[in-house]
Amino acid sequence: TQPEGSARFTYKKLAITPSSLPLELGFGVSAAPLQAAYQRLQQSFLLMLCLGILIASGMAIRLSRRITRPLEQLTAAVQRGGEQSLTPAAVTTSATGEIAVLVEAYNRLVHDLEVSRERLVHSERLAAWRDVARRIAHEIKNPLMPIHTAVESLRRHRDHPDFPRLLDQSTTVILQEIDRLKQFVNEFAQFARLPQFRFEPTDVNRLVESVGHLHTPLNPNVALTYDLGEAGSVPVDASQLTAALTNLVKNAYEAMPEGGTVTLRTRPLSGNDGKGHVRIECEDTGPGFSSEAREKLFTPYFTTKSSGTGLGLALVHEIVRAHEGSIRVESEPGRGTRIVITL
Repeated sequence: TQPEGSARFTYKKLAITPSSLPLELGFGVSAAPLQAAYQRLQQSFLLMLCLGILIASGMAIRLSRRITRPLEQLTAAVQRGGEQSLTPAAVTTSATGEIAVLVEAYNRLVHDLEVSRERLVHSERLAAWRDVARRIAHEIKNPLMPIHTAVESLRRHRDHPDFPRLLDQSTTVILQEIDRLKQFVNEFAQFARLPQFRFEPTDVNRLVESVGHLHTPLNPNVALTYDLGEAGSVPVDASQLTAALTNLVKNAYEAMPEGGTVTLRTRPLSGNDGKGHVRIECEDTGPGFSSEAREKLFTPYFTTKSSGTGLGLALVHEIVRAHEGSIRVESEPGRGTRIVITL
């Protein structure tokens, strides 16, 4: 027997006689110690299992970070380069194996891209300077030829009885070509270095009318009309905007030597940003432009006139852009031209 609360067994002697045979003996054993031992074993096993899972998870996380960190750095470098529209930066990592090979290949690609970009920038600058030099030489050479011809004519005919008339004609040609040279130099200097803009609230309609009044006497066959809305005041650089509109009106007049109509129009607009905007239009009934010429109108040195420098509309575009505005051209051959400025 086992007394309650005791872990030891006590034994009792029994007298066995022939009449008690066969003898049945009953042993009562308590299961509590076995259950307690089983529970302790189960708890130890669960604890070891959890500990093993934690250790394995930690090792897996450490290993995965070691593998993915170089890839994350690589991805971040590509994203930064894409957002900034620049060549991505090289990646420095301590990775080994295939990841290290991938990073090394990426860094070589970055280096090659940087070298290619520098070569491209250099080539573009060189091409731009060559184009500028060619244009300048062309614009200077054109007036030099008539000047040279006029001077040679004076030298050959200095003893001619009609020399005073030849002198008057030659000097007139020389002065005209010198004025043409001066115009080119002034436009080139203005296009190359725009002055500092000073934005002040300006009555747009009054400014447009002042520009129109300056051009009214240019060609009596051209009618100048106004269609002015309630444009109000807009913060602009009045002198620069006047120069831009003057260029547009001058071009409109020159496009219609036989006569036509120039319309200056203003309209108030409501912008998507909640701010007030104004639209200024210069429309003529001239010959218009083809689609190919229309796309190049604001390109420096592009002109459809025999005496143009090709810098006027390019300067207008730069002035409008400095005002954070937009400019577009609506034109078709034979149907006139409308240039729209939005500020």
